[in-house]
Amino acid sequence: RLELRPTALHAFLAETERGYRVLAVQRNVGFAVVPAGALPEVVTWDRDRMGEVLGNLLSNAFKFTAAGGRVEVHVAALPADGGGDA
Repeated sequence: RLELRPTALHAFLAETERGYRVLAVQRNVGFAVVPAGALPEVVTWDRDRMGEVLGNLLSNAFKFTAAGGRVEVHVAALPADGGGDA
């Protein structure tokens, strides 16, 4: 069950970056969260589930990135209509 609630996006991204910085240093892998363009201040989502999904992706990225490599999370906003061509 999803618990949708307003989430401060920039704070969420900063916490994620801080939380995985130690793992990056331990694995000798560069790491950055890279905002692309203007992002909303607040998003509505399940913060716990988003943290879980992003955490799983990052854990795998660090696991399979060789020492000296780099992991980046690029964050961009989609247009309100969902964007993209189908």
